[in-house]
Amino acid sequence: MGAAVRASDGRMFAGVDLFHFTGGPCAELVALGAARADGAREFTTIVAVGNHGRGPVGPCGRDRQVLCDYHPDIRVLFPTERGVRSVLISDWMPLAAVWTLDAGIHAYDPMLSPIAELRKALGLQRSTASLPWAPSWRAGSCWMM
Repeated sequence: MGAAVRASDGRMFAGVDLFHFTGGPCAELVALGAARADGAREFTTIVAVGNHGRGPVGPCGRDRQVLCDYHPDIRVLFPTERGVRSVLISDWMPLAAVWTLDAGIHAYDPMLSPIAELRKALGLQRSTASLPWAPSWRAGSCWMM
């Protein structure tokens, strides 16, 4: 797997995973690490691509949570039946646990507080871009690829 992340200033950073049976960082996390090591802090888009012609691949659960925690406004490119699409990670994970460096994981009632409302209540910023092709996500549901 390989990944690329675009910084808000337009710079691109790449990363690859090193597959091993014991696990290890995914390509997306390696790309984010390379970007941060080079001074980038804000990101607009990330994509992972599989080898042998697999094309774009959606992030694993761990990467989704990391992206949601550190970069809730990043757009993730992923494959669908209608071609490659993008979505804000915070919209992709409407009921994800919200974690902050200062306070750790914040408790919430998933039936009452989707992630956008919780982030708002915690004073965390996120964009409100609408996606005309996306399903309507509501509390109590979790759409995953």
